[in-house]
Amino acid sequence: MKTFINWGFIIFILVFTNSCEKDKTDTLPAETTLGKNTFGCLVNGNIWVNKGVNNFLSPANVAFISYPQRYEFRVSASNTTQNKQQSIVIVIGSSLKIGTYYLNNAKNYALFNKEESNCYYRTDSTVNAGTLEITYIDWFSKIVAGKFKFDVSKFQRYPDEDQSHECDPNISVTEGRFDIKYKSPPF
Repeated sequence: MKTFINWGFIIFILVFTNSCEKDKTDTLPAETTLGKNTFGCLVNGNIWVNKGVNNFLSPANVAFISYPQRYEFRVSASNTTQNKQQSIVIVIGSSLKIGTYYLNNAKNYALFNKEESNCYYRTDSTVNAGTLEITYIDWFSKIVAGKFKFDVSKFQRYPDEDQSHECDPNISVTEGRFDIKYKSPPF
C-alpha cells in the first residue's frame, strides 16, 4: 500500500509540473542570426509571435529584398488563429545595410493590421514613429536579422471603408526581433 501511495504521489507531481509548463508561444524568440525564420514582439505589452499562414496561404513570416539593386526590404509576419488574423509589415525603401532606420516616412514605415476587426494601423511622421535596427546580414546565405519597435495610429485604408467597428486608436509594438531567410520578391 505504501508503494502505491508513493508512486501515486510521484505521478501526480509529474502530471502537475508538466501542466504548468508554458507553451512555446508564450515567450519571445531568442535574438539569433541563423535564419531560423522567427519573428516576435510585444503588442501593447502582450507577446505576439508569427504562427499560422498569411492571406496568401504562405508561411507566417517572410522577408523580401528587391533585386538586383536591393532598393527595398520588406519583412512581414502573420499571427493567425481561429479567432484572429493579424499581421505586421515593416518596409525600408532603400538599399539594406547594417544600421538603424527610422520608420517615419513614406519610404520607411510599419503597419499593424487586425483583419478580424478591420482595424489598420501605420507609423506616421509626426507623432508615431519607430526604428528598425538591422543587426545582421549574410548575403551568401540570405539571412537577415534585426530588432524593431514602433507606435502606430489607426488609419483608413480606403475613403469608403466601413469605420463602424471599434479599434484602439494607437498600438505600441516593442521588443521586436526577427531572424529570417529572405527571398527575392514574388513579382
